[in-house]
Amino acid sequence: MATAIEPRPLRDRGGIAPGVSMDQWLPTPLAARALGVSTRTLKRYGHPEVGFLVPGVHWVAGPFANSTLRWDVETCRQVLHHRGMRVIGDVRPGDRLPVVLSAGI
Repeated sequence: MATAIEPRPLRDRGGIAPGVSMDQWLPTPLAARALGVSTRTLKRYGHPEVGFLVPGVHWVAGPFANSTLRWDVETCRQVLHHRGMRVIGDVRPGDRLPVVLSAGI
């Protein structure tokens, strides 16, 4: 008789503010797919020197050099939408993105 395997509990992901779900933070391949861009493009958008997605707000790095980046897909989607609306000229000069607080990340 086969025994059901219990799923392992999630590890504590230190650094994420209480009340912030890790479900909204996706690894690069899943976030890129959800946003409809390539992983290379997403990383370029999030580059600290030349990108427009802000570290600690739109994406977070892991504790090690080979850790995956995790992306707040919903916040990234808002920024991409706003930039797209600016390109097609449907944003008035006073329109601004909603302020996004990093929630202690």
